[in-house]
Amino acid sequence: IVAVWQYYLSRKSTKIDLELSQVQRAIDLSEYYKDNILIYLPAIKYVFDQSGATKILDTIHTESMQRFDKAELERLLTPNQIKGLQQLQKSSDFLKAVLEANDIYNLKMNIRGEEEEQIVAGKKKRVLKIDSTSVSIAFMSNLINRVLNNMEYFALHFRHFTADESVVYQSLHQTYIKFMPYFYYYIARANENSTDKLYTNVIWLYGSWKSKSISKNEEHAENADSLIDV
Repeated sequence: IVAVWQYYLSRKSTKIDLELSQVQRAIDLSEYYKDNILIYLPAIKYVFDQSGATKILDTIHTESMQRFDKAELERLLTPNQIKGLQQLQKSSDFLKAVLEANDIYNLKMNIRGEEEEQIVAGKKKRVLKIDSTSVSIAFMSNLINRVLNNMEYFALHFRHFTADESVVYQSLHQTYIKFMPYFYYYIARANENSTDKLYTNVIWLYGSWKSKSISKNEEHAENADSLIDV
């Protein structure tokens, strides 16, 4: 009896320690989210808003964002919309928005430029000429891919239960869900087939939190209706 009781207490203590560890990891991850994900989202929104990409992405029904692959992307957006997004990334509005975001939000993106001599109002001046290709590459590698990789690390812990997602859900799910359409195009375009998919943990956490958000909204609506009926 003593041995069984000691075993029970040991198991209970181990379970408590694990739960405390999961809670603490979630608290640490909320700080990571703030410093490595949330801080970059306004800059991404600025680029998409100023370039016109947001108008296209807003037509996507977020409830239909499930597989995050190329086939699904082609169902949710028309060929003209997809072509429009591709062309926008080469437009002067997009390049201008990236340069402005780089300065406004102090992103420190690696954007190359070369000085060249030009005649302005009859006088020679040194003008910085920006390589448009380097701007697009910098936006993808130094901002979009960086944030997506950080989001993958963040989501990984919740999917494999090393952190308790219920601890951070209420405070973080709104921004996570709200900004996912900005990343959807890039993730889906990279996932050409259902195997060897990229950012699977990001996709999983979005699906989990989106479903939970819908369920809670429906629950609140039902509670509100019951109060009205009373």
